[in-house]
Amino acid sequence: MKIEENEEHKKKFKTEENPNNENYILEIHIKKLLVIQNVFSDGSVVKKILKRGIVNTRMEKISRVYFSLKIEVDKKIIYESGNCDNIQLNQEKDEKQIQLLENENQCMKFYIDEYKISRLLKRILKKMKKQEEAVIVCKNNKLITYGEDCNIIKNAFGGIIPETLVYYVKVYDFTEGKNTYTMTIEENYKKALKTFENINGFFDLGRFLGQDAIDVHPFIKHKSVQYEIIIMGLINYYLQQNY
Repeated sequence: MKIEENEEHKKKFKTEENPNNENYILEIHIKKLLVIQNVFSDGSVVKKILKRGIVNTRMEKISRVYFSLKIEVDKKIIYESGNCDNIQLNQEKDEKQIQLLENENQCMKFYIDEYKISRLLKRILKKMKKQEEAVIVCKNNKLITYGEDCNIIKNAFGGIIPETLVYYVKVYDFTEGKNTYTMTIEENYKKALKTFENINGFFDLGRFLGQDAIDVHPFIKHKSVQYEIIIMGLINYYLQQNY
């Protein structure tokens, strides 16, 4: 009985030989997989990388970022900043490229450590690389309580921030940060002024807000920062006396 079943099975699944001895080519097209990142640990913000960026430098807190932004709510674009796609971007560090972007009116440009963009947008940009494109889905409007993107959304919805928003971000380039030891006197002076401007800007918000309060308020506790502030103060005094 088993022998008959095996013979029947062979007949049923028997494959015909190729009489012409032809070769066949099987083409398989695999779509590029999207990289998905959890921006915050609670899963409230999900980032999908549409185009990988260039991994040749690291964004710092004092970096100035040049990027384009689109904001979508309920599948409708409520804001679009424009783009700088007309500029041919280089992969290596290029000061002329930074200057071109600085003079370009179509892209947005902010320092990462300024309080001129929301906590959401700041966190997004800090996780992006040069020439990277991404779409970000945010389901926590508490991450958008101040900044230019917050004002844009409030103006579109009568002072209300919708619970779910979608950001489309493309980073063109950003300046590389410098530490205190490699900066010139003038650069240290500008950094000192900028530090105080950022603190004043934070207090202009009227109150401390979430993680941003933790980021700003306790920084004096670190001795390295204390020494840096002392150095900046001495430089500031020196420049005032000699210029």
